[in-house]
Amino acid sequence: MFLRQNIFNLKLVRFFLVFSVLFVSCEKESTRYLRNEKYFDDIMLNIIEIKLQKGAKKAYLALDSIKQHDPEVNPLFVFKYYRFMSGEYFSLGKTDSSIIFAQKLLPILNEIGSPEELPAYYSLAYYTLSDIYYKQNNFLEAFKYLYMGKQVSGVDHVALSEYNYRIGMILYRQGEYLLAARSFKDAAETYQKDSTFERIYRHQEVLANTGLGYGRAHQPDSAYIWFQKAINYIDAMALSTNRPALFLGAKGVVLGNWGQVYAQEGELEKAIPLLKQSIAINDTSAVLADDAFSQKIKLARIYIQKQQLNLTKPLMRDIEKYKTAHPSLGAEIDWYSLLSAFAELEGDLTLSLASLKKAQTLKDAYLEQKKPLTYTNIVQQLRIIENRNNMLFLQRNNQQKNLYLFLTVVLVLLTLIILALIYFNWRKSKKAVANLNVLNRRIQLQAQELMAGNAEKDRLMRVVAHDLRNPIGSVLSLSRLLQSETGLSNNDRELLILIERSANDALLLIKEILESHQKKQNIKQPVNLRQLVEESTMVQRFSVDEKQQHLTTNLPKGEIEVYANREHLQRVLANLISNASKFSPEKSTIYVDLTSKAGKALICVKDEGIGISHTGRQPSIEELAFQNKSGTKGEQSFGMGLAICKKIIEDHKGRIWYQSSVNGTSFYVEIPLADHAV
Repeated sequence: MFLRQNIFNLKLVRFFLVFSVLFVSCEKESTRYLRNEKYFDDIMLNIIEIKLQKGAKKAYLALDSIKQHDPEVNPLFVFKYYRFMSGEYFSLGKTDSSIIFAQKLLPILNEIGSPEELPAYYSLAYYTLSDIYYKQNNFLEAFKYLYMGKQVSGVDHVALSEYNYRIGMILYRQGEYLLAARSFKDAAETYQKDSTFERIYRHQEVLANTGLGYGRAHQPDSAYIWFQKAINYIDAMALSTNRPALFLGAKGVVLGNWGQVYAQEGELEKAIPLLKQSIAINDTSAVLADDAFSQKIKLARIYIQKQQLNLTKPLMRDIEKYKTAHPSLGAEIDWYSLLSAFAELEGDLTLSLASLKKAQTLKDAYLEQKKPLTYTNIVQQLRIIENRNNMLFLQRNNQQKNLYLFLTVVLVLLTLIILALIYFNWRKSKKAVANLNVLNRRIQLQAQELMAGNAEKDRLMRVVAHDLRNPIGSVLSLSRLLQSETGLSNNDRELLILIERSANDALLLIKEILESHQKKQNIKQPVNLRQLVEESTMVQRFSVDEKQQHLTTNLPKGEIEVYANREHLQRVLANLISNASKFSPEKSTIYVDLTSKAGKALICVKDEGIGISHTGRQPSIEELAFQNKSGTKGEQSFGMGLAICKKIIEDHKGRIWYQSSVNGTSFYVEIPLADHAV
């Protein structure tokens, strides 16, 4: 049941699929046998390499020698041995010999452990029998063992992957390419959970099969994505497993199938190099020669389509030589179909017509062989088998009715007891609720006292702040007046500047304290945000000039209208620009941008300052507001401005955030436009 034009038809892949593939955690006697599982897997991989390098005969001799003389050999190795030999005969088309070995798998597993302990191995044994019966067109037995493999697999992800893989294979042969691609995709998603070498190799196969299924379903974009996934995975695994030779042939097959999809979609120039790469990789391999033959057929058809006889002739000779040495119905059909097109291109219409008739006759014979599969509904067959098993289950279920009735009576009695306990607990909880109500009233009284205390504290703070504003303002005015005097020494002037700066910072703190405790009505009205930003930047330009900084604005030409409290938004802009100036060096630039998009206005205030340093998680606005970090010239920060800005913006149904680096900080304010405001 292997596809000749895909990787799972390749003999090399069949060799890898002959082993059990999951390291399961077992109990009892199975634990002892599974301890040496990796040791046996390594032996089987070495046997494959011997086969590739020295031929099948020497590989078989080496395997028989290990089976007879290795002291570590146990039933698990014998299971792997029988699987290997069954796969060998299967790849040669000798299903009668293959099934002899396959029928020995289940008795061997019975010596190792139960299906519950070894779900992957039991399902693999059933799937092996299913494959052989399917090859013999005995679909009833094939579907029966396929269903049994799925049933015994439980939730084992490898066993379920093997099931999805085989469903995909059947659907592909039936021409249900899109459904096949989906089954291969499901298999790929579960194979990637396993790290054994066989699972790695199978994973790249189902990735490539998914791409081929989509390609045959004329969904080339999806096909190319999955082919690329397969190539990337093959390259990575060849490197990580240190076995590049075992993956090279697989890559050649994927490239050939990729080229086939390009050719199918009429992209011949893209198909040619891929097919050439595939042929170059696999043409020298005896194991993969049939794939190289298939890719040569595809390449020759492209050359004929492009009327390039000089390139087609050498390919025709190679194809005929291989077809003669390896006769098969599929190869004969491909050869005569290709020969018909080639003869027509050369003008030999007699040969062309004769070859076409021969190809059609062989194709009819092939379709006749395939007819039983074409008219077999796999879903329906599996459902019939499942219904039979359900009937057996119902029969056993009837025998348990008396037991269920007894359990029901016991459950009713337990329910009555539980209800009685609930009633007594309810009585106790009623008293507890009364006590909680008393405690709740006490807590409410304490909360009212706390609120009254907080209100009084806020009132005193406002009074103190208000009373401090006048003397500090006088200090500020006097310091500025004294600075204008002539004859001051540099030391005196620096002290006056320090006094002015401290008084100014104190006034700013007092203003923030008063504003944070004021309970003004938040009156909102339509505001031209462009005009507001322009006015605010003009006001702030004077304070920015004190540090010889540049204030640059980028405003839109049209109006941007928001529904807001104009005074509050001015306060936000003033605070952000003031912070940008405070934490930026002299002669730097501060940028203020205003844009609108998707029903929202966005203001960005960006500086070229020292940035916001942090390790690990970036501080939130609330945390940032209380860092009390000094400015570039020692300006003090009291941590109120950003907190107030955040509250104002949230009152306007907007949001405020920032981005910072060593090159500066950008603060963003986003609020809804007037026609989008809630």
